[in-house]
Amino acid sequence: MLSYLYKLSERQVEEYVNNSLAAKYFLGLGVHQKAPDHSSLTVFKDRILAKKGAQGFEELFQRVVKLARQKGIELGKIQIVDATHSIADVDVKKYDERKDGGDKPRDPDAAWGSKGKMRVRAADGGSAQVNKSFYGFKAHISMNAQSEIVTAIVATTGNKNDGRQLRSLVNKDTELAVEASIYAGDKGYDDGDNHEMLWSQGKHSALCLNDYRTRLYPEGLWADTKASEEYQAGLRERHRIEQKNAEAKRRHGLDRCR
Repeated sequence: MLSYLYKLSERQVEEYVNNSLAAKYFLGLGVHQKAPDHSSLTVFKDRILAKKGAQGFEELFQRVVKLARQKGIELGKIQIVDATHSIADVDVKKYDERKDGGDKPRDPDAAWGSKGKMRVRAADGGSAQVNKSFYGFKAHISMNAQSEIVTAIVATTGNKNDGRQLRSLVNKDTELAVEASIYAGDKGYDDGDNHEMLWSQGKHSALCLNDYRTRLYPEGLWADTKASEEYQAGLRERHRIEQKNAEAKRRHGLDRCR
């Protein structure tokens, strides 16, 4: 946890623990006790993966969320969903050379995906918007707006659709007894099945509606949804998850895989 919290390598976190009373207190070590050797951390992680796979890390994550709630952190009624990308620890140019040469790529589980837009200079001297591409993975996140605690994560390759992960995020929240009544998200989650899934569970959808819905149907279901108090409340809180994503990347290393 310390390694990822402070964006440290295994070797760096060993040194940090040996020189920090706060870190030793967190780990239950005495003042004169040394941290385990950094190689032990690698062995520990390998054992988790061999025994439980990714589920082992999922259980650690859920335990942290449960402990936070036991310590009195209250979860509000609004959950915000979003996806953020992590670049694979791969030199893309060398990756292409290896692939063309018939060698196995360094990270074959990663995939090309797009996240966001960027403006580039066009051939005619003007400018045009194109998709930003990356090679790596996505973390699909559900965060409680009031506490800003991330309660659920689904990890996928970079080419997976954001909106398709909503059901899994809601299911994970339900397993942890997260009793949010409103789910907010950007237009990438505006899918009829997502709205219906939330409504069928007695929740309100604040998934940002694409303009065509109310333009084609100025009255009825979509117009009523957009005008609802719950929809507006969810939209007001949606920006908070962008701050959380930025924190995860800048401070905790989610910008690039190890």
